[in-house]
Amino acid sequence: FNSVVVEHHQKWAPMCEREGLYDFSAADKVVDWAKSKAMNVKGHTLAWHVTSPEWLNNKTSYELSEALRRHIYTTVGHFRDRVDSW
Repeated sequence: FNSVVVEHHQKWAPMCEREGLYDFSAADKVVDWAKSKAMNVKGHTLAWHVTSPEWLNNKTSYELSEALRRHIYTTVGHFRDRVDSW
């Protein structure tokens, strides 16, 4: 095998339990390990209803759309040079 999918650690809620505060450390460990073994890394689902953070629950549709946009830009930007595909 020569590829890895980070799965749970790259989902929204595990990375961002509080609005605007990201903790990529668990996902970074998996990505760094895979890269050290010359493996390809596939990014996991950026938004999924089962692992959406609780703080999204009372957002308006506009606020939700903006939060999703920020999340995608923040996450993909963080892993930009290390994740090979999404």
